[in-house]
Amino acid sequence: MQLRDGAKEFLNKMYQMNIPVIIVSCSIGNVLEEYLKVKDCYYDNIYVYANYYDNNGNHICNVTPYNKNEIVFSKEVKDKISNREYILLLGDIVDDINMVSKEKLSSTITVGFLDKKIEQNMEVYRNTFDIVLTDYSSFDEVNEIIKL
Repeated sequence: MQLRDGAKEFLNKMYQMNIPVIIVSCSIGNVLEEYLKVKDCYYDNIYVYANYYDNNGNHICNVTPYNKNEIVFSKEVKDKISNREYILLLGDIVDDINMVSKEKLSSTITVGFLDKKIEQNMEVYRNTFDIVLTDYSSFDEVNEIIKL
């Protein structure tokens, strides 16, 4: 696990501006949260929806690439995002675009991270996302969007 260059600054800026950051991931949420804590960038405006395990090793939540758009946010998260006019969606697979309804896409900036099979997948990523970042590139372009 590794943060992209500029990601820590991005998360800090979102915190300073009181902008909710919702992470929907197929990874293990317990590990993701601990990693962000170790990197000193797990703020109270970050909400993680991922695969969690309880203390007995029981799987609590099942997030897959194909059901990310079906995640039901908590009331707290719904309240925090209900009056937001714009969305910044970051995804690493084409299906991540479905996390935002078609009606909201016109007020959404979408960024696709394409790090593997770049030549093979570039066209579909360009047709799906507003911005495509490749080769494990930094968050510089994302930070530029928000004038970090």
